[in-house]
Amino acid sequence: AELYGVEGRIDVTMCTLSKCLGGIGGCIVGSAALIEYLQFYARAYFFSAAIPAPIVAGALTALDILEREPERRADLWRSIRYVRDGLRDMGFDIGRSESAIIPLIVGDEAKLERMLLELIDAGIYMNYVAFPAVSRQRCRLR
Repeated sequence: AELYGVEGRIDVTMCTLSKCLGGIGGCIVGSAALIEYLQFYARAYFFSAAIPAPIVAGALTALDILEREPERRADLWRSIRYVRDGLRDMGFDIGRSESAIIPLIVGDEAKLERMLLELIDAGIYMNYVAFPAVSRQRCRLR
């Protein structure tokens, strides 16, 4: 919402604790009616467990740091732009992602597997995403 300038004009805000706060799980912020509906009808909520207290404490601490030290966020975005621009300059297809999660779209599953194994041999771990999660032509490293 902040990125697109629509804060305050949307009905649902979703937050993940795993992408930037070093935790697990997430939350949805919305009207009382929306939250009540989700509590009764969202299968992911209905069959889930509470986030462990130490994870919540860690996420709250991370939020406190982000509020006290906004320069960390600015530094992160500078680094993201640097990596994104460098990968594009080297000829990698990184799609149109605007987040810190930058895909390396390979488009060939055999090549993807070879790249993944070479990276692992070099001590670099990356997640891969292949068919059926994405089309065979859009398989990628993340």
